[in-house]
Amino acid sequence: MSGRRLVWLPLAACLLVGWAATPLSAQEPAAEEPIDRVAAVVGNVAITFTQLQEEFYTRYSFLQRQPPTDPEQVRLEMRQMLDTLINDELMYQQAIRDTMVKVTSLEIQDAVDAVMRRTRAAVASEEVFQAELRGAGFLGIEDYRRWMVEKQGRELFKNRFIEKLQGEGTLAPIEPTEREIRAYYDLHRDEMQMRPPSVSLRQILIRPKPSEAALVESKRLADSLVAALRDGAEFEVLAKRFSQDPGSAATGGSLGWQRRGVFVREFEQAAFTLPRGAISEPVKSPFGYHIIQVERINPTERLVRHILIAPPVDSASLAEARRIAEDVRRLVVGGLPFDSLQAIHHDAAEEREARGAVIDSMPPAYQAAIAGVDSGQVSQVFELSVEGQPLLSKFGFVKVTGRVPAGPAPYDQMREVLRRGLGDAMGRDRYLADLRKKTYIDIHEL
Repeated sequence: MSGRRLVWLPLAACLLVGWAATPLSAQEPAAEEPIDRVAAVVGNVAITFTQLQEEFYTRYSFLQRQPPTDPEQVRLEMRQMLDTLINDELMYQQAIRDTMVKVTSLEIQDAVDAVMRRTRAAVASEEVFQAELRGAGFLGIEDYRRWMVEKQGRELFKNRFIEKLQGEGTLAPIEPTEREIRAYYDLHRDEMQMRPPSVSLRQILIRPKPSEAALVESKRLADSLVAALRDGAEFEVLAKRFSQDPGSAATGGSLGWQRRGVFVREFEQAAFTLPRGAISEPVKSPFGYHIIQVERINPTERLVRHILIAPPVDSASLAEARRIAEDVRRLVVGGLPFDSLQAIHHDAAEEREARGAVIDSMPPAYQAAIAGVDSGQVSQVFELSVEGQPLLSKFGFVKVTGRVPAGPAPYDQMREVLRRGLGDAMGRDRYLADLRKKTYIDIHEL
């Protein structure tokens, strides 16, 4: 690798570590630095200054941050990076000496292929890919692959060796103190994965109610289907023909194995009291009328299928649902308890609240509704529509209970992850400190 020329092209860092990282501004090694200058010697292996530069600038590219420009800061951070490279080399040398650590050429090739796929996907065309490789100092794809084989092989050996040490108890973690965990978080917070903006909210959604005539007609159809099934009609055939549940009609009404707590109350009560094979009477729920059959029973689960007859709603029902939503919103804004109004009016088929929902992943109707709504405020009434089925729309509003802007995850969410990771790292540091005492290490002035 000493012949590589470190340049900053759009894919340079990706080519060096196999990650699709965002490029930084042009960053060339100083012209006066010899390309083969030795930064450190570990045992009988030299770590070159070029290798150190590659790791240093690649780290900043992966973090999507500009490297420091102050020479003293660069020197200090490179010295820290050199310690990391020394530790990696120490661990690799131990790994290849251990006859119990095995890594096959197939495993290495699989790892390289995965990196190649990610790297290639980061550019628009094969021509651009080849140009980026040449710009990073490679002769072409095969030259890059040979270099990546070496790099991935080293990583696999080190990881396999660490797993072996952990299994033996040689590399046991050290329990960090609360102060150490907090200090690590404060020092590395900007390097952690950025969390997108999120919101917590509660909602009241109003389902349009069908007319009495529609309910009567749907009940009549459900009764006739129950009679037909009990006379020997095939459940699957009738479900495919009559069920208005888009999620199960095509499969003959099958809902698969289900546990308690999944269905609305009325459906669940019937499904978990029916004998195996029996056909239920029409069960009314917020969705309409269900005809239920339990195919098999386990101690905690039931294999269930159903036919849903959903009473149709008309435009007058939609208008009434919107009016109710507006009235309920005014009551909430006026100070009446949200919980009480939610218990009375909210559609039981919908979630009551969402905590820490990623805003960009929410349905467009919710994103529009909460835009500009601060914590503690109530949105305007919005329509939650079903594509291609305007009569299935619902109307409602949300109360925002909290907002978290984009940024690093807060300490309380990261604490347990950091505790385990820091404990493992401290255990490795203790092992490496002992290993350094037994190995010849010569660190040159940077």
